[in-house]
Amino acid sequence: MEYCNGGSLSECLKKYEEKYNMPFTEEIVQYLTKQIVNALVYIHGNNIIHRDLKSENIMAHFKNEEDKINLNMMKAEIKIIDFGLSKILLSSKGFATSLVGTPIYENPKILEMNLKLNKDIKNFQYSKEADIWSLGCICFEMIKGSKVFETEPIY
Repeated sequence: MEYCNGGSLSECLKKYEEKYNMPFTEEIVQYLTKQIVNALVYIHGNNIIHRDLKSENIMAHFKNEEDKINLNMMKAEIKIIDFGLSKILLSSKGFATSLVGTPIYENPKILEMNLKLNKDIKNFQYSKEADIWSLGCICFEMIKGSKVFETEPIY
């Protein structure tokens, strides 16, 4: 198991805001997003859906202690962790049907099923797009410094 000395992306964002009084710059968000996208391309290329992608499940590592102390996010290496809810698909066109994930990062289609607003659960299917929606929520969080949706747990 690798050690990521920078902590989670969520923790880095909080520390960055405290230190610089602002969320990440667009340049930092682009740099970090590119790494997350590359990781998703890799896992999706291996027919894996993460299904619980959130800022708490993305870790940062700094090779240089000074970069860590100064929160130089342009030097951070990103790692996606916690594949406990992930699903290996049978093929590149495969899908998942189980309802898992963190609600504020969930695709509305999946959230709707979790809330049982749609009675046709047996025909419910989703694939890699669930991770892409979560990525959008993470990008929003990095740019604005707050989550897209703030809510109490619903289940």
